[in-house]
Amino acid sequence: MTHAQDWQAARFGWFKWNLNRTGKERHSIGKLSWDGPVFYIDGTPSQRLVKGPRGHVLLCRYGAGEIPMAFTNDITASVIVPDIAVFSVYSGDWYDEPEEIHARVKYISLMRVNNLVEDYRGCISKQFEGKHFTDSYERTMKMHYKHWDDYDSAFRLGWGSLPNHYFSQLMAIKEQKLTEWRDPANVKKRERAAARKAAKSALGLL
Repeated sequence: MTHAQDWQAARFGWFKWNLNRTGKERHSIGKLSWDGPVFYIDGTPSQRLVKGPRGHVLLCRYGAGEIPMAFTNDITASVIVPDIAVFSVYSGDWYDEPEEIHARVKYISLMRVNNLVEDYRGCISKQFEGKHFTDSYERTMKMHYKHWDDYDSAFRLGWGSLPNHYFSQLMAIKEQKLTEWRDPANVKKRERAAARKAAKSALGLL
């Protein structure tokens, strides 16, 4: 079978077991496999079905999150997550309780937004002149906010939205870095350095 056919067959078999308890609890098709509620792509824990307040929720770390038509009434949401609380390919090497999964997703999600802020802070001032560079960080942060809200909504956890200060920090860092880059004293230093380099190059010293 082609990879697309493997994907369709594996997804259908996985959903059928978890939602109807028919078929196989553990099985592999090509590079795809499942073990109970966990779906693997080439041996990597990639997706997981978790019981939510209104039905099952599909957690997606890797791979597309589409749901076969036959199971759309049983799965209330498909959400992107930074982690699915599965630690290896060994059966049962995962957190079982939804509360443990939620706590892990919450912790890693908070770590992720903090790390994005610190990574942004560590970038050199020159990079902030590029709109594509700054836009990419802002889009990523907005995506993290959305994934947080989607997860909270899917499980009705009552977390509330992420505080605005994470995004505000990005804006403050950008403003600070651009101010540094455009400071007249720093502009003059760069111009002098460029002039010295040009002079050395003209003299054949580079």
